[in-house]
Amino acid sequence: MFRKSGMLHKQLVNKDTMVEVSGAEVKTKLATATVSVLKMLEIVNVLNDRERKCFKEREELREGRRGGGKIEQEVVDLTKEKETVTTEVSKLKERISALEGELKLGKEEVAALGGEKTKMEDFVHSSRQWL
Repeated sequence: MFRKSGMLHKQLVNKDTMVEVSGAEVKTKLATATVSVLKMLEIVNVLNDRERKCFKEREELREGRRGGGKIEQEVVDLTKEKETVTTEVSKLKERISALEGELKLGKEEVAALGGEKTKMEDFVHSSRQWL
């Protein structure tokens, strides 16, 4: 870790790349995007579980394991719920893809900031030689 102007700087990759991240804002964006992706994955898992339960109940209804005259209506209701859940899963998968894209852009931004920082450090170093 390096100390410059009262701020801590951590090395992002390794000593060979000389990429350091000092922008708390970039770190915050990456953390927020990562948390969002994880939350969306959790939601997808819950919805997939609901869909699995719907399929199981539908199969039970088809096999006649449930009694009563409402079997056909239950099948219709479960089919509608399955379609709704499938639509929700599709939307969430699209959202996950978008968040993964944002995460990738954030990582690219961190790399670009590291390159700019290196250029600025080189400029400052060469400027000091003239003084």
